[in-house]
Amino acid sequence: MQSYAAARSLFSFLTFIAWCTIIGGALIFIMAIAFLSQFNSSFPAMISAAIPGIGICLFGFLALVMVQIGRASVDSAEFGQQSLQVARDQLAFAKQVHHGAVSEPTTTQAASPSSSAPSQHQNGSVTYYSTVIAANTDGTYLAKDKTFPTLEAAKKHVDEQPVWSR
Repeated sequence: MQSYAAARSLFSFLTFIAWCTIIGGALIFIMAIAFLSQFNSSFPAMISAAIPGIGICLFGFLALVMVQIGRASVDSAEFGQQSLQVARDQLAFAKQVHHGAVSEPTTTQAASPSSSAPSQHQNGSVTYYSTVIAANTDGTYLAKDKTFPTLEAAKKHVDEQPVWSR
């Protein structure tokens, strides 16, 4: 799920710019100190010449921090989308399980055909848990794109499938 690809690309570019700023500030700092050391300048003169380089480095670090905060917010938003999708999937699964449990007969009800009981069609196919098991002309049965020698084997295969894929 890369719905924030543009934001990720922008933050990658801004990270590159921030690191270039940090490296540029460090180079300015080193060059200022090296230039003034050739003339045997005083310590306060060297510090005052190094201040722009230090300031540029600090600005680069602050920019890098802001980029990382932005990237963390994109990661958080994407994680929120994934969590929401998982919650929706679980809700759909819970609804299917609930509807399946409601349609099954309880011990107090009379024995009557439930929705899970196979229903026979005119063409010889059987619907079992909303899965159509087709009867082939050679006496085999087709369920979920697999061939089975008996109807019971096909039903067993359907029973082994997760509820949401039936």
